[in-house]
Amino acid sequence: MDYFTDSRDEANRGAPGDEMAKNIYYRAWTEPNAHGSGYVAFWAAPGLNPAVLRDQDGNPTIFPTEAAGELSAWRRMAEVMNKPRSELRSGKPERYQKMSGPEFASDLQEVGITPSFFAYLYGTSQARAINWIDSVPGEDVPHPARILLGLFKADSANIDIAEAITEKVTTERQPRRQETG
Repeated sequence: MDYFTDSRDEANRGAPGDEMAKNIYYRAWTEPNAHGSGYVAFWAAPGLNPAVLRDQDGNPTIFPTEAAGELSAWRRMAEVMNKPRSELRSGKPERYQKMSGPEFASDLQEVGITPSFFAYLYGTSQARAINWIDSVPGEDVPHPARILLGLFKADSANIDIAEAITEKVTTERQPRRQETG
């Protein structure tokens, strides 16, 4: 038995090995335990591979009823989805050094843009950009923000390009570079 597929949903499974493409819904389910009595529980969320509920030793947890397994799977999914990314346990540690709040603020100043304008270009709120500067726990500066600032430092024309791209897809009034920095 493959503990990463749901045999009841064969028509919507996508290409073999393409687990993330299969998961466009939030869902939890159980499968009969292939090695004995009980049920094994699974959960899946958009953008994440399906996951089996496991005990502390890494073995699939066996539930006495389908309902108990499904409820536990929903709870686990909610727990994972509500954690800040920095607290999630993953198979491989991130290999890049996280950007600190003061580094982020310094780079903004160096490229000559405000946190508000950066937030607009990045597609986040001004409050979140300020949280990055203030190093609020759970609000780490995302690595793509470092990349974007690096591109802005490499050539200030990249700021104009980013602004033009963002303006094309923005429907509400937005801060303009000349108004903010």
